Amino acid sequence: MENKRSKVIRKKISNNILRKRNFRKKQKRKLFFKRCYIIITLLSIVGVVIYGLMVALGNIFCVKEIFVEGNSLYSDTEILNALGIHRGEGLLFLNTSESEKNLYKFFPYIDNVIIQKQFPSKINITIETAERTFSIFKDDVYYIFSAKGKLIEKTSEPPSEVIELRVSEFEIDENGRIDYADDDVKELVTEIRNEFLNSGIGNIKIIDLTNKGNIIVNYDDRINIIIGNREDLHYKIVTAKEIISNKINKFEKGELDLRHLSKENKSYFVSE
Repeated sequence: MENKRSKVIRKKISNNILRKRNFRKKQKRKLFFKRCYIIITLLSIVGVVIYGLMVALGNIFCVKEIFVEGNSLYSDTEILNALGIHRGEGLLFLNTSESEKNLYKFFPYIDNVIIQKQFPSKINITIETAERTFSIFKDDVYYIFSAKGKLIEKTSEPPSEVIELRVSEFEIDENGRIDYADDDVKELVTEIRNEFLNSGIGNIKIIDLTNKGNIIVNYDDRINIIIGNREDLHYKIVTAKEIISNKINKFEKGELDLRHLSKENKSYFVSE
């Protein structure tokens, strides 16, 4: 009898414990769903509020005026059509970087473009025009590009009034810019051109960088200036300016060797 009673008692206790556990699980489940409902409700309210703010701000900050500066080669209508931005469009979330890429891509003579938002309703577009500066001849084609390396056009005819650039290898990247096989060439091209411009030596015809240790620049189709390496580049070009201006006849042709200028302070001109 005692064993039966104890078994009954244990069974009742076990059932009570089980009911309590089930009750707690149900309570936790209810609490979980209640919290989820509250979170979803709050997120929905926040979403509606944010959407309302975006609509309100979009109506307040919308494009009403578009100004174009520095555009001398294309009509403003052409620029605006390619821009992808329209009057009445929301200014706040406008992707100006994509519009800049479009203008740069579709117009060869645009070397740089900056689009600025001016709240509440204006857009300013500043355009820098590309100028024909260099040409590279490869596979019977002349690649003509700007001082910043923007490809402007390709032609089979020798171009005039540009500097012929001779380099070992190059490619045109997906953005239409020249990409040299040698990373130093881009910087060196700019440095050499600027030094000659600043020194007052114009009419440069050729910059030969096929060998960076023996740079050669042709002046006026009559004097080959042998610079050698880029060491003391400024001093060499200033010296070239002095010699060409004061010591060489303006019709004379020949070769001006500046390779020993840095170490020996000597230059040599050999007339044809």
